[in-house]
Amino acid sequence: MLPNVWTEPFHREIIEELKVEAAKRFRKFQLPESAAEWRKQRPRILEALKKTLNIRRNSTAAPECRMGKEMRFPEYTLTPLCYRSRKDFFVTASLYVSRGRGPFPAVVGMHGHLSDGRLAEKSQGIAIRLVKSGYVVLFVDAFGSGERAPEHGKFEYHGGLVGGNLLNIGESLLGIQVMDNMAAVDLLCSLPFVDPERIGATGSSGGGNQTMYLAAFDKRIKASVPVVSVGSYQSYVGGANCICELIPDGLTICEESALLALAAPNAVMVCNALHDINHTFYVAEAARSCTEAQKVFTALGVPEKLSARAFNGPHSYPADLQGAMIGFFDLYLKGKGHGLPVLPPEAEILVHESVMLYPKGKRDPLVCSIPEYLARRGNELRKKADGKISGLAGILRIEEESIRSADYLSTEKGWEKYTIETTRGRLLPFLFKRGITKKCQIFAAPKGKSELEKLPEFQKACSENVSLLVFDPWGCGECGYIQEIQNIWIEQHQLSRALLWLGRRLMGEWVMDYLCAVAFAKEQLRGCGVFLAGVRDSGVAALFASLLAGKSSVSGVTLFDAPATLLRKSGQIHRPEYSAIECVAPDFFTMALCIPHILEWGDLDHAASLAPCPVEWVRPREMNGVPVAEG
Repeated sequence: MLPNVWTEPFHREIIEELKVEAAKRFRKFQLPESAAEWRKQRPRILEALKKTLNIRRNSTAAPECRMGKEMRFPEYTLTPLCYRSRKDFFVTASLYVSRGRGPFPAVVGMHGHLSDGRLAEKSQGIAIRLVKSGYVVLFVDAFGSGERAPEHGKFEYHGGLVGGNLLNIGESLLGIQVMDNMAAVDLLCSLPFVDPERIGATGSSGGGNQTMYLAAFDKRIKASVPVVSVGSYQSYVGGANCICELIPDGLTICEESALLALAAPNAVMVCNALHDINHTFYVAEAARSCTEAQKVFTALGVPEKLSARAFNGPHSYPADLQGAMIGFFDLYLKGKGHGLPVLPPEAEILVHESVMLYPKGKRDPLVCSIPEYLARRGNELRKKADGKISGLAGILRIEEESIRSADYLSTEKGWEKYTIETTRGRLLPFLFKRGITKKCQIFAAPKGKSELEKLPEFQKACSENVSLLVFDPWGCGECGYIQEIQNIWIEQHQLSRALLWLGRRLMGEWVMDYLCAVAFAKEQLRGCGVFLAGVRDSGVAALFASLLAGKSSVSGVTLFDAPATLLRKSGQIHRPEYSAIECVAPDFFTMALCIPHILEWGDLDHAASLAPCPVEWVRPREMNGVPVAEG
């Protein structure tokens, strides 16, 4: 059994460091108090957000739309449909139309982290209460949910590694949601019974997040109600959130207060729960962002257009709060009342099959799932990707780093223990065993040394006469921060997202760890041949490190149980033990494999072709963890 290097491992210290950095960014991105200064800042912030989210829409023309069978009810009609958001990309949705004479005000409805999407009871309830109150409602399935799930009729959470792997093709789940929802506004504006000057938006949790971005990016949204979704970007760092709420490099651009301010001078009512268990959405966090955004609303002469409401309940969108939303829309979309809550109508919920556009299992191929889209776009990128080694450093956000000190601690069971401090102030635990040959093998694994001990190839190496260097990658093992967050159990979910917000990459951190390990081995054993090995995600880091270490620095790389490609072609493996609960089941790999734009640079076979040494995969895997031979 491998000894620990430190008497006490790291627990939350790493994430606490990142939280301090995020707190600094909140102060950096405070908003101006004059309209002139805001008008200068607004275009820069808006364009930077659109660029990092890869939002590309050049037309507001009516999208192609395919209607299902209309269902008639006493007060409204309901029609399932799909519309084209962009080329070869269709979105399923439900259209609710009030009885009577139009044109009506309309609302885009967006659901949160509900695997059944617009079909869910919560989604239907919001839509029916709105349509009975005189609004046309277009309720949209978020990408990966509802009828856009990997397997039609079998609902699956859209986040985790499945949604996160969209980053690898240069896109994001949030950016795709924004484009889908902007196309939903296009569709509503094209309908003869809708008043295009009176469009609103609402949703809760992830749907409230979508609401904020739609209102910020589309000025046709005259009133918006984001529910249990407003906090601060600072609070996302170390918080429990879905990948659909992530902006890569977001905290290098602005704070969430700017997002609220981008909606001005249109009306926004922020709603948060007093008993939310997620500190990201605490009322106090929402108040911080609203206080900053209020500066802009006041400067533009519309201080009353930003309001906030705290309701006595958990993370939810209860019927009485929907009554407050309807009263708010009545004021700003109908010019009726004073914006006070109304008594919401009753909502009769239909079974899933009644609301679906397609019979179960018979979805039109035009409506793709996340894995299908990843496979399609990934294959397109693979055909033309030709990245250079110099470009890889930028993709991984590699920084200049070297070993500041290597402090020898003691020797246990033949292993020398070292605390490595880098020039960036990171600490790494190294175990070093000297052999009698001119060969040094460097090993690492995402779960730390405990995972290496189970590896047959590592056990074999320990019995040979080579030198061995074992380290726990930053954020793993003794240097670790692996924590289950509520019902999201993917390793490194919080740490990877935190780094992405701050403009860093977890895979890049691990690559820099390997580079420090190579430098240590070269210093300890002059003239030795260095061979890198890594388990699962660490194998990818070892491969990338071999490219960046310089010629003749690395003599060979071996990847154990690592992905053969960063192109995801299927969803998560369905595990029976998790079938009865709504959760993201543990995946085979960690969130370190969510690397923005990596497939635009090139896949792992391309990286291997650039390596200055032999590269070997042992038991290669698909991105969902299935062995390649069985895939």
